Amino acid sequence: APPPPPPPLPPVARSVNHGQYGSHRTHESNIAPSSTNAPANIDPYPSNIRDCHQHQPEQHTNNIASQTSHPTSNKNNNFPPLPPSSSPSSPPPPPNAQYFPPGTWERYLRATNHNPIEAHRRLTSTQTWRRTHDMNAALTSPHPTFDVIKRYYPHSFHSTGYHGEPVYYEKPARIDLPALKREGVTMDRLLHHYAIITEFLWTHLSPHQDGPSSKGITVIDLDGMRLRDFAGEVVAFVKAAASFTGEHYPERSGRIYVLNAPSFFGVVWRLVKPLVDPVTLAKVCVVDSSSSDGDGDGAIRAALMERIPFENIPREYGGGSMVPLGYAPEEIMLRDLMSYNNNPQFGGS
Repeated sequence: APPPPPPPLPPVARSVNHGQYGSHRTHESNIAPSSTNAPANIDPYPSNIRDCHQHQPEQHTNNIASQTSHPTSNKNNNFPPLPPSSSPSSPPPPPNAQYFPPGTWERYLRATNHNPIEAHRRLTSTQTWRRTHDMNAALTSPHPTFDVIKRYYPHSFHSTGYHGEPVYYEKPARIDLPALKREGVTMDRLLHHYAIITEFLWTHLSPHQDGPSSKGITVIDLDGMRLRDFAGEVVAFVKAAASFTGEHYPERSGRIYVLNAPSFFGVVWRLVKPLVDPVTLAKVCVVDSSSSDGDGDGAIRAALMERIPFENIPREYGGGSMVPLGYAPEEIMLRDLMSYNNNPQFGGS
């Protein structure tokens, strides 16, 4: 009898040009053209946005060398300027840097203000963490609780920013922890899931170590958040996830938008701000959608359009995206990969 045919390639391997996906494949102009243009009368700095623009904007340049294939890099487009690229000459990498993708050492140097001793300490810590949690096999191993977590934890990738930055949306108040526990999902498993999708983000959606698309945009929707939640397991999970991503995926955050903050959030935020690193604080934009004129969606849309094209913003946040949140190509790609890994015939390593 002839030998059986080889198993199909994982969905990621057969559908994505890894080196280019973060540069152009996720822009929605390549998915479904939108006939809706951004309203011309949107004030980019509405008065009801708190904390978003309290810092002076950086002096940016348009030097992106490796990113010129992205549609938004056309010099005729009036998009926001790009952040500066890399830093001056860097100290030589330590021996263990060879176990990471090229450019990782420079990213750790930027995260430590070019302190090679601290950068080496953090890189070594990351190496130990990856070995302990078997992160090198995270995207080829079964993830049996993936579908359950997706059902009770609203979070998804959705398109890109002006310069190819991956965009991630999350609704912490909508996490149904009791349901997850009934399904056998512990806090450790939930954190491992978060590590897997973070690895997916920086391995397949945007593998760049430098340039604009090497930093993501995070949108945190606090709609439904109660005061008691800030002392509960949901916030404990968010803090734990932020802790390991900050430590082991440094220099990956470009902008953090906090939407639909409850009325008491101002008090909580004033207490938290002094404890937040100034570099991180400068990236946080808290949007007040309780506009007196009733145009809360307009405030959210205007804030997000600082970094995200109108046609790439989900409609529930006032944008013109033709794809519902949770069904973007990035999400389909992630689900296909997890389905492949969970198939005993093909997945698992």
